[in-house]
Amino acid sequence: EYYGTQFDAIELTDEQIEAYYTKNAESLSSQGYGKEAGNSVDVRHVLIQPEGGTKNADGTTTYSDAEWEAARVKAQSLLDAWLEGEATEDAFAAMAKANSSDGNAADGGIYRGITSKTSFVPEFLNWCMDASRKVGDSGLVKTTYGYHIMYFSASEPLWYAACDESLRAEELNGRVDAAAEELKLEIIDENIMISFVNLAATE
Repeated sequence: EYYGTQFDAIELTDEQIEAYYTKNAESLSSQGYGKEAGNSVDVRHVLIQPEGGTKNADGTTTYSDAEWEAARVKAQSLLDAWLEGEATEDAFAAMAKANSSDGNAADGGIYRGITSKTSFVPEFLNWCMDASRKVGDSGLVKTTYGYHIMYFSASEPLWYAACDESLRAEELNGRVDAAAEELKLEIIDENIMISFVNLAATE
């Protein structure tokens, strides 16, 4: 969590990112991150899963039309309440933390760096990659997982996002290496043995 906080806090300029791309253009293009590769997007979502259901022999769960409708009504109610309130990204993140069934709820429902090749179910991915999508757009999407309350957080060229991430990683890893060099760990075998003996004596 601390690493992630420091990663996000690093400040980079457009000039630094453009220079990184120029230096590594051939490698980036070969990996699918050339300037012709399209956009990378960030979205937040709140997953409302239907409740109840019937377990099938293969382990899957089937939900009735009424159970699906109850999930849709709950999702729509949450979306309406957000729209009638502050309707900010921070408020959406708080809504995700309080209501989402997805594993990223604690992170405010954020998914970063989504591209057309990201492994999401088609309905979810199509909403994210819609060319008409603008920052601040919201809506409901139904998938096999449930109803997703969507918020479009950011969009940037894929090459830019790849360079930004690589530069941040280089900077932060350099800081980690420097700290490891400065803060040497001294291992004293004698103290370890004494601790081991003391622990054994208490058993």
